[in-house]
Amino acid sequence: QLEFLRDSPKAGPGTKAANMLRQYWHPLCLSEDLKDIPYAVRMLGEDLVAFRSGDDSIGLVGAVCPHRCASLEYGQIRQCGLQCSYHGWTFDNRGRCIDMPLEPADTPLRDDVQHIWYAAEEWAGVVWCYMGPDKAGPPPLPKIDIMARTDGELVLSRGDFRDYSYLNFMENFADIGHSYVLHMLEPGTVPEEVKPWCDMTVDTDWRNSEFRVFETDFGMKSVVVHNTADPDVKFVNSWRFAFPTHFRFG
Repeated sequence: QLEFLRDSPKAGPGTKAANMLRQYWHPLCLSEDLKDIPYAVRMLGEDLVAFRSGDDSIGLVGAVCPHRCASLEYGQIRQCGLQCSYHGWTFDNRGRCIDMPLEPADTPLRDDVQHIWYAAEEWAGVVWCYMGPDKAGPPPLPKIDIMARTDGELVLSRGDFRDYSYLNFMENFADIGHSYVLHMLEPGTVPEEVKPWCDMTVDTDWRNSEFRVFETDFGMKSVVVHNTADPDVKFVNSWRFAFPTHFRFG
């Protein structure tokens, strides 16, 4: 148990958690974040820079130029890549150096340089990244059903940053019971216009409820069944977790 608690929360390169998490696509930023300047991100313990080239392709490369360690966060967007503002080394979205303006045009050095890069794809207003070993031929990007629907309006909002590891957040989600204490310390109020569609008799006492956890092909599902004033009516609260990034409450 101590070994698990010591090693599993770490998600930097080469760790057990990173080797596992890098098998999945992860949301990186919103599409609207990639404009005419690079966008600095930190993903799975690595500092990276995302950018949209002049040809509208998406790139994700290491944040530090391999030449003189200048920050590519302050680089220049070019038609086919990202140019370091220090000496002009330019990288395409696969980390290949495609220009060294201070070297001869036919310099062989250019072909010897390979910068850190990861696969990136844009879908549903979000830029996704894949950092696995097969980044040159990644698995298909999973299309989350609620984001793929066309019968409504998709609203995206930027989340906040939490100062703890991925494992803390996943464990918190699996622990549905905490919501019946922590999130009920100050009970919410129901607007009058909504009350006709709400059953205000739901019994939220955990001891009077039935709780089950199911392992699914996408991850896990937690279900709590509550009693109401009508013995024939139950209120079902379910949380679903599509490993490792998609949570759904309902």
